[in-house]
Amino acid sequence: MVVAVEVKENSQGSYDGAQLIALDVQEPGKAVKVLSSDFESAAAPAITYDGRYLFFQGKKEGDETWQIWVTDLQRKQTRRVTGLPGNCIHPAPLPDGTVVFSCEANVKGKLVYNLHRCKMDGTELSQVTFNPAINIHATVLEEGRVLYSSGEQYPDPRIPSFMVMRP
Repeated sequence: MVVAVEVKENSQGSYDGAQLIALDVQEPGKAVKVLSSDFESAAAPAITYDGRYLFFQGKKEGDETWQIWVTDLQRKQTRRVTGLPGNCIHPAPLPDGTVVFSCEANVKGKLVYNLHRCKMDGTELSQVTFNPAINIHATVLEEGRVLYSSGEQYPDPRIPSFMVMRP
């Protein structure tokens, strides 16, 4: 199975109204399975290394902020991981069972996203980047380091760079 994001036809680059779907690559004509039917919007799927859990950013209602959610694919149970005031996006599960994600903040009037890390149940939350930048699209490399895009926003916006770290 392949997990993908299906966006609305007139979305204009927004994930509002998007849903997570599963496609069976062995049977291309088979109907897709919607994985996020309980959500107004869902995007950025990331499956753990053991294939048991699916992390994603989701909104139950349209006016909510994006939060990180996890679905136990065996038990078919979904629960919220984060409950922070700003948008939480782009989850990336780490080999130790934690998840890293980007969380919206404000630095001297500039919108930034810092990387955070927590356990699967949302406990032991810690911020792992502190620069005034948009740190997004984290992905975990095979040896456990995290690769992400970082574009400084303060004092002036700069072209994003790839950064790598051990969280």
